[in-house]
Amino acid sequence: MAQKNQPIVPQAKGSPAGHYLVGTLLAKASIERANYSVLSTDQVIHTLDTTTGLLRISAITKGLFVAFAANPSGVAGQAYTTLTLAANPTEDDTMTLGTQVYNYKAETLGYAKSTLTLNTVITPGSHAESVVTANTIIDGDTLTIGTTVYTFKTALSTGPTVAYEVLIGGSDAVALDNLKLAINAGAGIGTNYSTGTVAHPDVVATTNADTTQKVVARVPGTAANAKATTSTGGTLSWPDTTLGGGTGASNPGVAPETATIGGKTYSFLDVLSETNGAAAIVNQVLFGSDTASALDNFKSAINATAGAGTTYSTGTTANANVTATTNTNTTQLCVAIVGGAAGNSIATTETMAQGSWTSTVMVGGHADDGMTIVIGNAAGDTQTNTQAAINGTAGAGTLYSSALAENAVVYCKDFATNAAAITAKATGTDGDGIATTGTFASGSNTLSAAATSGGSEGRFDDYIPAGTMHEYAIDDSTTVVGLLGDGGTAQAVLVEH
Repeated sequence: MAQKNQPIVPQAKGSPAGHYLVGTLLAKASIERANYSVLSTDQVIHTLDTTTGLLRISAITKGLFVAFAANPSGVAGQAYTTLTLAANPTEDDTMTLGTQVYNYKAETLGYAKSTLTLNTVITPGSHAESVVTANTIIDGDTLTIGTTVYTFKTALSTGPTVAYEVLIGGSDAVALDNLKLAINAGAGIGTNYSTGTVAHPDVVATTNADTTQKVVARVPGTAANAKATTSTGGTLSWPDTTLGGGTGASNPGVAPETATIGGKTYSFLDVLSETNGAAAIVNQVLFGSDTASALDNFKSAINATAGAGTTYSTGTTANANVTATTNTNTTQLCVAIVGGAAGNSIATTETMAQGSWTSTVMVGGHADDGMTIVIGNAAGDTQTNTQAAINGTAGAGTLYSSALAENAVVYCKDFATNAAAITAKATGTDGDGIATTGTFASGSNTLSAAATSGGSEGRFDDYIPAGTMHEYAIDDSTTVVGLLGDGGTAQAVLVEH
């Protein structure tokens, strides 16, 4: 379709038929929400080709009022309600405009969350331990740990060999080194200790000196506290008759406090089992110097990032259901990996005297319901998201639900001093009576009325929100289109086909 006559918005030099027209459209300063001046000196009149065709009009910087006629004479006063968002909405505040329900949420697709809070320094778990002291060990002296009896010999038995014999080797220091090898099944089997000896099932031997040898339970907690620690011969002595008896160097093991999330139970310990030389036990977390260190290590364990074998146990894998995100000195936030309501069934429990989760299950997961307006960091951000959601402009899937379409009956004008006119698209009094209701936790957020009102008759056919394009089928009876900027200078692009 050829362009005929366009007295105000000039054709771009050299453009062919079907070209884009870009011009500046001025609106009268007197334009207000419900009382519009007639299209006169500030309007743009674009003369259409008299052939039937398609017209596309894009509103670039401001919304546009559009009238089709031989001579557009004026626009109707639009019915409206004022939306005020002076405070940031809270989760699940709602608003209904026409038949469309809007739901304010932190995100379009909700991911279930829970926070572990450590109120004060928790008590980390520990391993039972004790220290044996030697004083001139002689042939035939015995040492018992649990049910395993070690016999010290000046020469290991042969023909046959006898398991659990330990070579004295000429001094207490050598004898204790050999005892350490025998308990841990280290190097020297058949030489330093007898063939047939296997690693002790309950303890590992750790640090020693010329006259002392420390043994530590392989598993943390109280189970090893009652393991027997005795001797015969008078040259070997224990501080107590049991490993964790509590006398002197016999320290009882303490059950670790735990936190369970995403199907895994994490245990906080003063020392990892593998640090003592025992086999690694998955999902152990080193408490460290304070709660801040404990939570940093907890985060690393959940995400299986750096620190395996030092700040959390080797073999611990990333939690398949949650990710540990932001933390503070006393809190750790965990978020479900998969969005939606399914995350709300993830259990979050603990065995802590001074720690707790937000609740016994994660909360806040929800599907993208096609109604969500995302709550921004501040009220101004949420105002932007609200206008975009109502008008169907850029931001679907991030600022508002991807399934949320442009409102069919109203549009949202720009916010000024935290307020915006929710304005009927229908001409004149046809726009009165559109439902506009809201439920807001804050009394600073309101809709001024339960329905639009204030429409007055005039000549107005459509409104195009800023950033959108509308298409119109035109015929011989439509000869001109009148354009008026909404409350200020506007740019428009017109294309005829």
